[in-house]
Amino acid sequence: THHRSLFVPNYSPAPISQNPTPDDEVATIIINDPNLPPKISVDLKKIFNRDFRLYIPPGTATTYLQSTDKSSRISSYLLNEGFGVNQIIYLLAKIHRPKIKKILIKEPEMHLHPSIIRTLVKTLCSIIKEEKKNNFKYP
Repeated sequence: THHRSLFVPNYSPAPISQNPTPDDEVATIIINDPNLPPKISVDLKKIFNRDFRLYIPPGTATTYLQSTDKSSRISSYLLNEGFGVNQIIYLLAKIHRPKIKKILIKEPEMHLHPSIIRTLVKTLCSIIKEEKKNNFKYP
């Protein structure tokens, strides 16, 4: 089953397939690319007014994915966020990969408030323009 989200509290690096879809593979992409968490964080702030960060306890190979509400400054593990926030982080991780040139999103509005959908579309359009992605389609 394909979940389109990151649904455990922590991750350790895992092998990555040609088309990464399991959550542990997408988490590994985030963990291994030092440029990816800041990009996700910038976009997440635009969409949800939330920050995104990785926390790696010293001496471990375990990474916790965290989100912080910018207004209240309350942090939580991504696992404890709503499905919409979690799903968008998963989506952004896949979209920001440099070798990804075409973007196809099925049901991007799922679990999102209409105002968030508008902001998401604007953010995706910015990513496409800035990163020179070729296509943007809703199947």
